Amino acid sequence: MPYLNYTDRFGVRSNVLSRKKVTKQLISVEINGERREIPASLNVRGLLEHLQIDTARVAVELNKEIVRKAAWDATPVEAGAQIEIVMFVGGGKN
Repeated sequence: MPYLNYTDRFGVRSNVLSRKKVTKQLISVEINGERREIPASLNVRGLLEHLQIDTARVAVELNKEIVRKAAWDATPVEAGAQIEIVMFVGGGKN
């Protein structure tokens, strides 16, 4: 009888790696003066989404440089980054 591997015989993968729990790598950054751990490989837009911040009325400074909204998707957030997030609030005297 020819040898059949587990996949051929039962139609499922037997790879031990497929059963390992995948953990996300975290990096340390400073956001508005507070040290935070965030998932690695986020861009600026991904960071704002991770922090559940509405992107409509916000400005972002990364390592003391303003990041324009058009560049958020192309701007990675790397370990050790210093980030300032400013939210604009309406209101005032009527």
